[in-house]
Amino acid sequence: MEQSADLKPERLKKYLDRRFVDGEALGNAAVNRDGSEIREISHRIKGNAALYGFADLGLLSGRIVREVERSSVDWIQVENLISDFKNHVRAKLSEIKF
Repeated sequence: MEQSADLKPERLKKYLDRRFVDGEALGNAAVNRDGSEIREISHRIKGNAALYGFADLGLLSGRIVREVERSSVDWIQVENLISDFKNHVRAKLSEIKF
């Protein structure tokens, strides 16, 4: 994991814990076909993930944003991307060394 040198593990865990909650919210929004909510959450993550050393989460969030902005949203693809995001957050959480 490419952690920023100036971020302590506790701060990284807190960031990822918030992303875990976001992942749950994204899943709920997908079930409700709420593209606006998905776009808002994903865009926020896309904008700040690299600041915490998680550029990969930002890229994945960008893919989610692009998918919900399509004129014909493929909701199965959106759900798959959200599942990938949630799994990625879980994996990153398990990599944090205290």
